[in-house]
Amino acid sequence: MRTAFIQLYRVGSLLTGKKKHPLLSLSGGVYRKWIKKNEPGADEIHRLKEKSRLMAYSPKIAVVMPVYNTRREWFTEALDSVITQIYENWELCVANDGSSEPHVKQILDLYCCKDRRIRIKNLEKNVGISGASNEALALVSPDTDFIAFMDSDDVLHPLALYEMAAFINENREADLIYSDEDKLTLSGIRRKPVFKPGWSPDLFLTYNYINHLAVCRKKWVNHVGGFRSQYSFSQDYDLYLRITELTTQIHHIPKILYHWRAVPGSSASRVDIRQEALEKSKQLLTETIKRRGMDGVVTEGWRPGTFRIKHPKRIIKKLFSFLPGFIQKWIRPLHCFTEEDKKYMRGVRQTALTSHSVKRMKEEIFSFSYRPKISIIMPVYNIEKKWLVKAIKSVTRQVYGNWELCTADDASSKTYIRKVLEKYRKSDPRIKVKFLEQNKGMSGAYNAALELASGEYAAFLDHDDELSRDSMFEVVKFLQTHREADIIFSDEDKLTMSGQRIRPVYKPGWDPELFLTYNYLCHLVVCRLSLISRVGGLRKGFEGSQDYDLLLRLTELTQNVFHIPKVLYHWRMIPGSAAAVVDAKSGSFERAKKALQEAMQRRGIPAEIVDGEKTGTFRIIKKETEHR
Repeated sequence: MRTAFIQLYRVGSLLTGKKKHPLLSLSGGVYRKWIKKNEPGADEIHRLKEKSRLMAYSPKIAVVMPVYNTRREWFTEALDSVITQIYENWELCVANDGSSEPHVKQILDLYCCKDRRIRIKNLEKNVGISGASNEALALVSPDTDFIAFMDSDDVLHPLALYEMAAFINENREADLIYSDEDKLTLSGIRRKPVFKPGWSPDLFLTYNYINHLAVCRKKWVNHVGGFRSQYSFSQDYDLYLRITELTTQIHHIPKILYHWRAVPGSSASRVDIRQEALEKSKQLLTETIKRRGMDGVVTEGWRPGTFRIKHPKRIIKKLFSFLPGFIQKWIRPLHCFTEEDKKYMRGVRQTALTSHSVKRMKEEIFSFSYRPKISIIMPVYNIEKKWLVKAIKSVTRQVYGNWELCTADDASSKTYIRKVLEKYRKSDPRIKVKFLEQNKGMSGAYNAALELASGEYAAFLDHDDELSRDSMFEVVKFLQTHREADIIFSDEDKLTMSGQRIRPVYKPGWDPELFLTYNYLCHLVVCRLSLISRVGGLRKGFEGSQDYDLLLRLTELTQNVFHIPKVLYHWRMIPGSAAAVVDAKSGSFERAKKALQEAMQRRGIPAEIVDGEKTGTFRIIKKETEHR
């Protein structure tokens, strides 16, 4: 929490109240001087407008706005601040929450005629801020990429959407982006700037410092189901808490892009006025820590609008901090794991490879009459450095040495990716690297890595997962007695962020009918390289289920598919991945369904593919054919 406290000090010393950021104490006149010095003038804004039209990627951003009886001049100013954005690929989705003031509908009708990018819905009755926000979300176009949230009496900076789009161009993986903000008096004077810290999950559990302006990737907003009515007035905090459980790609733009109007009675004016909102925040935080498997109690913080989570086991953890690291690793409190997890972890420790067992394996390798080269295929794109290094090390530490690692960097924007891959390429001649100049997507990157392969078999590894040290040994050992094998798959387990192995998946043997209901082969899969070449590699358009599509096509050519009943692959549970949340990549299920439908057509089987009882599974309904 030390970092979080430093960040709190930066935004105004919430710790002591004795020292504040200088700008927080300045009069409006001095702040206006700061604005003039630090924000672009008219000429620069015009230049940036021209620049925005030349962006390599122009994401469509939907501004979602609920409105209820907002004063005419404030509502008009809010709408004007959107239509005057220098970035032009936006749409404004407004839900009129049954306003009794007739000017609200009149203004909306007028602005709809002004700009075709404005979409409105007039609700017959008031459904509350969460309900109205969801109605506005329902207006968002299918081709929209990101969603921004705005109140009907606030104002966007003219560069707000430009800055968001420019940042997304440089950080294509970004899922949630937030900016700094200030307050807007009733007379329209900007004051009280809020300079926020970077993303801190711990700090965010004390108060909603993201607030305004926040832009979220649409798929995550849809994935969590939008806003929940039980948390109205804290609905944005609830939404962000749920989204940040699915992704780590959360970024801060240190620029003031949003002006929050300090209307009397609003939380922009006084944080202690909306007691109901604070109670809702406390309730949702209690639900959040329960959902995350955390052990704690939510209490009020030492400043209005903040909270504190008291952890009963924090003292025990502090005592453990004085122990050597290797002891901490195994006796750290495991309250976040189920009893089944704990039992499995004990088994993992008891069966861990020892120097003696590794020596025995190496001696056994010398007796192998068949020692094929295994090409380990790993596409890479903007993964965190520590996970990439762990993935590579899991290959270089293989007991069986006749392997090659074929990696293709899919035009990563993170500069450290190239450095890491170059470092390992120089350190081991078995590591081959190809740097793509343009992003080709998951399937394209896999195919680029496959072009480097010279082995007899190809094993597939994700850039954040790990192979067990004996995985290639076990595969080649199996091949000694099964030379006819074209596809080999193993059991797997999950790997937590802290490195604990949990949730093993013990798979059945090869069953063609079962495989038509879901991709249970998944990881680890090793395929004969000549067969992959024969079907043309992986196909674009099946990203997220490209392995399922490939295996469906391969198993139409061979039924020499075998199972090694050992856990040889560790699937890392990174927030937002399918390993952590089974439906995190809902779009991939649709592509899996598409792959299955095409497989039925290739096989001449008239059938309809429908969702199975469990997420990610399918059911094939065969159609009756007419006999003449």
